[in-house]
Amino acid sequence: MNDPVLTLRWFLNCPEIDNLEFYGDEDCLGNPITGVNVIDNPEGVPWIKKNELVLTTGFIFYKDIALTKKLLKELHDVSCTALCIKIKRFYDTIPQFLIEEAARYRLPLIAVPFYHSYSDIMRVIFRELELRQLSNQAFVINETRKFCQLFTSNGGIGSMLSMLSSYTASIILITDYNDKSPTVIAPNLNIAFLLFDCCIMLILNVSHNTVK
Repeated sequence: MNDPVLTLRWFLNCPEIDNLEFYGDEDCLGNPITGVNVIDNPEGVPWIKKNELVLTTGFIFYKDIALTKKLLKELHDVSCTALCIKIKRFYDTIPQFLIEEAARYRLPLIAVPFYHSYSDIMRVIFRELELRQLSNQAFVINETRKFCQLFTSNGGIGSMLSMLSSYTASIILITDYNDKSPTVIAPNLNIAFLLFDCCIMLILNVSHNTVK
């Protein structure tokens, strides 16, 4: 399964959007990207969502240091993933004062060559987000099918518990009315709990119907 989280590191290494320049701490490379937004209006920050990559030409704060400081703080406050500034439009390079001010808030800056359009960047990111979502859905469906096959082929409670424990990285206990508790020690895995929730509901329903 692909890593479900799209990160700033992926964007910087994306071959379709080349020659990007990154200004920020290396630990910000793991910042997640859940969408893309454009800001060329100083009143547009409230419409930006958490973990969005923000694109701008820089026109809104061109030669206005006070507005620049205000916008960088506001972008930090809404947990913007990074601010991408198209160069060779209003800025030949990202000014040093802008880099220093963004560093105060640990807000990554990315210089984007003028030949990359907003639509190109959005297309690449939204396509990757969709592909990862489809991949994760296919993974859940496939693993659910495996679990159901264990159930229908009488694979045994031990096999079913072992499979569940591999997803939750935990010990699973199921106690019957005699207080007997089969235990499985989980391997060291870190996979989402969605399948676990579905499967536990299946086991509980089966147990309930059996008691009846």
